[in-house]
Amino acid sequence: MFRLGAILFPLMILAMILKQKGPVWKFLRIGATSPDTARRADSAELTAPDRLHLEDLVKRGVLVALDDGRYYVDLAVHRRRRRMLVFLLAVVAMALVAGVLLLWPTPEA
Repeated sequence: MFRLGAILFPLMILAMILKQKGPVWKFLRIGATSPDTARRADSAELTAPDRLHLEDLVKRGVLVALDDGRYYVDLAVHRRRRRMLVFLLAVVAMALVAGVLLLWPTPEA
């Protein structure tokens, strides 16, 4: 029973990380995916912590800032970063599961 929990725990962490909804998700929700549909941060209803991440997301290329103060999501960059995150987290989860299974003491018969 404990082995199952040891296996599921890293997978649940992976699922929680993937479900986080930050500024990118909020811009996607309002349809800001091109220069024509770009929106201001106020219209995305960003929280204070979300606003702190805007500059970082622009540096990473996920969000594109226009000169007039509007932003939009670069879908190609967003998808590529998302796939890389899923891949890395899956590798970490598999390594944790393998480590738990290899190091778990077996009962003496």
